[in-house]
Amino acid sequence: MHQQGTLAKLSWKILNNPTSLLARVLLGKYCKDQPILDVPLSSSASHGWRGVLIGRDLLVEQLGKSIGNGQNTLVWNDSWLSLTSPPQTDRPTKPAGPKAFGIRPSRSMPPRWNKGKVEELLPQYAADILCMRPSTKGAQDSFVWLPSKTGEYTAKTGYHVARAREFQPEDHNHPQLNWIKDVWSGKFSSKLKVFIWKIIQMALPLGENLLSRGLWDNACCTHCGDLETAEHLFFLCPFARKTWDLAPTTVALEISTTLDFTSIFIQSKVQFCLPPTGINAGPLFPWVCWAILSTRNHKIFEDRSFSPEETILKAITDAKEWQFAQTLENPGKGKGKTFKPYEMSREQIVVFTDGAWNPESKIAGA
Repeated sequence: MHQQGTLAKLSWKILNNPTSLLARVLLGKYCKDQPILDVPLSSSASHGWRGVLIGRDLLVEQLGKSIGNGQNTLVWNDSWLSLTSPPQTDRPTKPAGPKAFGIRPSRSMPPRWNKGKVEELLPQYAADILCMRPSTKGAQDSFVWLPSKTGEYTAKTGYHVARAREFQPEDHNHPQLNWIKDVWSGKFSSKLKVFIWKIIQMALPLGENLLSRGLWDNACCTHCGDLETAEHLFFLCPFARKTWDLAPTTVALEISTTLDFTSIFIQSKVQFCLPPTGINAGPLFPWVCWAILSTRNHKIFEDRSFSPEETILKAITDAKEWQFAQTLENPGKGKGKTFKPYEMSREQIVVFTDGAWNPESKIAGA
């Protein structure tokens, strides 16, 4: 989020100073047919331009327009009705041109709005629009950053907008993933936590991701030949289904083509290993996924094949080895045993002695 806020500052400079050298180079290469606010990301875009568009996407969420002479503002596309939040205007059934109720220039009188058009097209905003005072000097319309009091973009306000967007409530029909509780605080190895994170973030080099990068040779599943996605490799492939059927858990996973990896991962929280396995300190789910990926990698890179029985056995073995290697945390300092000093009688004799060892002569002495 911090990087996105910083990238948006670069996009802001290009948007407000299109005559600078950097803006002329980038806009001349990537924005020949469309303005920067509308141009899509092309597959041949450079890494730097991708960063500019990431910042652009953040800008457009809270980007407003300050009216000057009204010649560069689009009625239905630009956010110009408010300087605090981007309001949504309802388009008429008969679309009007962008300057349908533009400002009337006059030599003898200050510029003023076309009141008839304003009341006809946007009657609900007519009072607010007519209160706006167009520039008497003919100043151009300018962009403003709505979250800032000054209208200028700052990385701090951009960060807060990105953070608010990141933590927006998700659709209640889709299960929510608690990263801290479900992943980072899970009772399995740190390597598997990063592994689960990569799967959910689509960062594993699976066939689907390789195909999107133009690598056609390795896009198919090594077991059945279908397109290799995360859902297919870990759940839908016949090899994966047989592996999960052998998993010694209390509840079987409900796997379907309509569920993604995140939904199935959240569903696995109700799974518990059966007592004979000896796994009682954590889930088996991430270990099975890791074993399935390891089997796939062995087949691709070493031409070695493993059966579903061997795969699930590896998952159980790895989980037990990790569990037994963990040290139990001391819940608190217990009361230690109190030892009474040995009471010696006056008749006993105490002798203190020491010993030495010579490694060369291998002789000990006292």
